[in-house]
Amino acid sequence: MKIFHNSHRNSTQKLRHAFLATAMTLSLLLATSSYGHAYDVYLLKMETPAIPLPYVELILDSQFGSPISGWSITICHEAGQVELSALNPGTAITDLSSPPDFEAITPFANGFTVDCVIDTSFVTTLPVDAYHQLYTIDYEWVPSGFQWSELDFCTSPSGPNGTLINSGGNSYAPFTFDTFIFNGVVDPIAFYQIPLSSGTYDAGSGAGEITIEPRVFPGLIPTFELEGLSMAVSHDSILLQVDSVEPAGEFAQLFGGSGPEIVLVEIFDDGWVIDMTVDTTGSNIVLLNDLVTPVHATYSTIPAAITPGSCVASWLRFDNSIGVGNELDFVGFGSEVPLFEDNVLVLTPVAVSFLRGDVNDDSTLNLADGITQLGALFSGTGPLDCTDAADTNDDGNFNIADTIYLLSFLFTAGAPPPAPFPDCGLDPTPDSLGCSSSACP
Repeated sequence: MKIFHNSHRNSTQKLRHAFLATAMTLSLLLATSSYGHAYDVYLLKMETPAIPLPYVELILDSQFGSPISGWSITICHEAGQVELSALNPGTAITDLSSPPDFEAITPFANGFTVDCVIDTSFVTTLPVDAYHQLYTIDYEWVPSGFQWSELDFCTSPSGPNGTLINSGGNSYAPFTFDTFIFNGVVDPIAFYQIPLSSGTYDAGSGAGEITIEPRVFPGLIPTFELEGLSMAVSHDSILLQVDSVEPAGEFAQLFGGSGPEIVLVEIFDDGWVIDMTVDTTGSNIVLLNDLVTPVHATYSTIPAAITPGSCVASWLRFDNSIGVGNELDFVGFGSEVPLFEDNVLVLTPVAVSFLRGDVNDDSTLNLADGITQLGALFSGTGPLDCTDAADTNDDGNFNIADTIYLLSFLFTAGAPPPAPFPDCGLDPTPDSLGCSSSACP
């Protein structure tokens, strides 16, 4: 039975809504607004590789997670525009040694839910990988519709079914990337895109840093001339802070490397904005005939907010609400709003092996280590590469008590330093102290 969408907007309004509000094929929406403190991070994407065909691939990225044992996924469409035709198993399922032990597909008026348990004994799982094609989805156009539709990860109207990824007996809400299908071609002029950005942080201290490089690239028309641009990107202010935002690429190379004539940058708790004018005289421009990387922004973690050993994951979104609008200034025809492709920033924990008490990092414990401690504490000799090693008594703090403890061990038969000692190893008692490098293998 066909269910028609109760709307009287004309096709032009539909297209504007489709391309500006949903960013064409990659309108990226957060599954839950409070997400960002996961022990396992999963990215679930709908992709439309064959525009204008109503065909979608459902892709799972588990490279920041653990082996997958199953899932529950709910996807909605515009009922008056398309109808679900078929849900086909993707290569991730067809390549299994045997079919899933349990799989149920529950359709409803404007969508469906698929529940899957790969192996009830948890012996067979999907391995950690950046690309799992779970399903391909075929839709049919509704003849009376406008032949376009938003496709959203959603909640079933008949129950609490949403989207969860199961791993190791636990369920995780993934970052979900919605999409859009459209039976036609419209030149989007240009795109703003944030690539998936990944890095590491010190598991002991929670300290980490990462630089992202948003991209700009043209639509169907290959060459434009840019007079400038503005860009605004938001992030999870609980986990990250912005350290710097600077021109990059062709913009940074202007005027012999001094950059655009006008650069205005504002940094907020939850994002940053940059507004660049190439040259007020119009003598210099930046060509947009291929991918351009106009900005790089550096973030650092907020250690107090990080659960030791967890992934740090945050949406990065082009966000017009935090300052200037996201737009491009073209020579000859003014400003245009590009389409946006948001993405995720992920930092994974890295633990460094060290030898407790080896403060000067020469692989031995002696008086020189105590002198290095005192220099760092009282003489301003600079931060230590491995403060964890200087925490000789392992109380989670670095102070004069650690020097007293070390000298007592060296010269008055005091207690030896706690593990890792006498061999290199990881800190068995995580704390806020860090170790960026050591002589240990």
